[in-house]
Amino acid sequence: MTQAEISEITPADITSQLSPPEVDASLAALAPDTSVAESKIATGRSKKDIADAAFKEGNVKAALRSYHEALMYLIGLDRTALKALGMAPHPSSDEEKEERTEIDIMQEKIYANMSACHIKQENWKRALETADKALAKNPANTKALFRKGKALGELGYFEKAEAALMEVKKLVPDEASIADAEISRLRAIDRERQKVADQKMRGNEKVFVASVAPLMSLSQMGQDTPSSRAKQSRDDSLSVTDNRTGKQYKVPITHNSIPATFFKSIRASAGPQDRPEDETERGLRVVDRGFLNTAVIESAITYIDGEKGILRYRGYPIEQLAEKSTFLDCAYLLIYGALPTRSQLAHFEREVLLHGVMHADATKFFGAFRYDAHPMAMLTSAFAYLGSYYGEANPSLQGQTLYTKCSKGDPAALQNMDKQIFRLIGKAATLAAMAYRVRQGRELVVPPTGMSYTESFLYQLDHLSPTDSYSASFSASSPSSPYKPHPVLARALDVLFILHADHEMNASSTTVLQTGSSLPDPYSAVAAGCASLYGPLHGGANEAVIRMLVAIGSPENVPAFLEAVKRREKVLSGFGHRVYKTSDPRSFIIRKIADEVFAVTGPDPLLDTAMALHDAALKDDYFVSRKLAPNVDFWSGLIYRAMGFPMDFFPVLFVVPRVVGWIAHWRQMMLTPEGVKIWRPRQIYVGPTERAYVPLDEREAVEGAGKEPSTVLHSGMAKRRRLAETGSLGTGMKSKL
Repeated sequence: MTQAEISEITPADITSQLSPPEVDASLAALAPDTSVAESKIATGRSKKDIADAAFKEGNVKAALRSYHEALMYLIGLDRTALKALGMAPHPSSDEEKEERTEIDIMQEKIYANMSACHIKQENWKRALETADKALAKNPANTKALFRKGKALGELGYFEKAEAALMEVKKLVPDEASIADAEISRLRAIDRERQKVADQKMRGNEKVFVASVAPLMSLSQMGQDTPSSRAKQSRDDSLSVTDNRTGKQYKVPITHNSIPATFFKSIRASAGPQDRPEDETERGLRVVDRGFLNTAVIESAITYIDGEKGILRYRGYPIEQLAEKSTFLDCAYLLIYGALPTRSQLAHFEREVLLHGVMHADATKFFGAFRYDAHPMAMLTSAFAYLGSYYGEANPSLQGQTLYTKCSKGDPAALQNMDKQIFRLIGKAATLAAMAYRVRQGRELVVPPTGMSYTESFLYQLDHLSPTDSYSASFSASSPSSPYKPHPVLARALDVLFILHADHEMNASSTTVLQTGSSLPDPYSAVAAGCASLYGPLHGGANEAVIRMLVAIGSPENVPAFLEAVKRREKVLSGFGHRVYKTSDPRSFIIRKIADEVFAVTGPDPLLDTAMALHDAALKDDYFVSRKLAPNVDFWSGLIYRAMGFPMDFFPVLFVVPRVVGWIAHWRQMMLTPEGVKIWRPRQIYVGPTERAYVPLDEREAVEGAGKEPSTVLHSGMAKRRRLAETGSLGTGMKSKL
């Protein structure tokens, strides 16, 4: 066509007579950009309407063809021209920085409908690609999100699929049942595919794991869409060759981790050195004694970088929280995931402190312990005893989904869970105070009103007479005012409670989750955690520091002590950490708190020895090269001692705040969308292989230390009864008289 001919035709003539590529070329010859844009929009909208009609009639091929043609007109339109036409950008979501126009909205709808067409054709890759393009235009498009979840599931990416469908439930609660139904369907498909994969493996077929749908490499997803190709610059997987069989496997890497269950798929025939108990044909097992490099759960609660000395609660640095927050403020953060507003914190504090009161029968319970019972034995028993009061909190009585249905947003279940959380945090301080007062031979105290959490705790420890009774209406400055703990000590304890509230997957938190995975009441799980923390390798570390400093005696003896440590004759307590390979970030905070406490209480006699040990160890290459820096326990024991707490009460002061961390992890596990799996680790059996039973008279004795029961020395009643029964203790020892 000549320029003259082109100038005589209208955009409508072009769109009615030419194919889409020719339209673009011809429209480009028309003068104003606004005219070109207007023509493209009109044609694109017309094509979209045709496609929508075909889609409704079920003519998928025709719909897809028209949608493609519509996009050819709508993609790449000049935004300046659109504004000139009065198509002002629309406000977008917070996540999007670019403004959205009517054309963006039209393209979003086209991609979403194209995804539905591809699903009908069972073209799952194209369905995923077009759903992603719709979501790129609007991340809140729930239809596209649902279709993305469906496509991901059909492609074998079940975790990603569930995540997308859970997002649909969050955005549109009314569609929760539809999303749940799709999740259930995908889980059934996953189980069936896994069963088929297992059958293939048992048949010794040469199957590469990368071809097994439930274990597909995550990198495959990125090969289908331009957006994922841009994000994925590397293959996030691990290639494994089994030298026993020559088979190759591809293990997906997610969050810098690999699934241990993957290795069950790596199987081989038994070799000459294998025993039947090795179960070689059932897949590899992963050995990790002491969980040195095993992640048992995905968590959003606490992050630790041991190499850099970083500790964060829900993303907030521990240094900021210790300086600006309070213990119950941090407790709310750890449990519910965000810092509370003023009204939220007031509600939480009120509920926790209100639920600190114990039943009067608790006096009889604590009275049943001996006067010299260890306070941790009392506290561990008390948490288990506490669960006997609340039948509504016991899944064994109310059904095993009592807490797991919280993951579906059940209001009644969440309310019940929160009530147990209030009780556990509130009563932890009360039970600890009771254990302390039993040792002192004093009556138990009802928690006061008008005090903070740590003030209330100190009050319960030290209350002496009715004149001590405190109410918020009294003036603390009046000579006749009742007893209220010293503010420096109360704040110091509050900061110590913040520092000890949580510490990721430590021994006691893992114990709580291990116990909680069988779905008992939370009181039983906390009692189990308490028992774990009781051990000297966990909760008794600060007590060990004090005993070490007492044994050293004075600063002059520090050099000799450190030399003994190097010869492995002595143990250096309060230095080094299983996680931290540099200084424990809490130790710097606690050092400052120690100065504030000592300014009030006076310096501890052991302080000079502690400072000498601290300085000498940090200057010694032996300890520096081994990354043995002071940890939180080095200073906390000195603070507790200065505040007047007996050493065997130190672990109790660890438990009270750690209850918050235990509850946070337990709650997170109960709210897991995919449900709770009972924790059932494997073992490597190295005992005898199968052998025949030997009659009693034909057996040969197996003797030696540790191979048979020890001879226990008896005294008193047991000794006299033994003599009466046998006539002799049979020691074989002759009298020296």
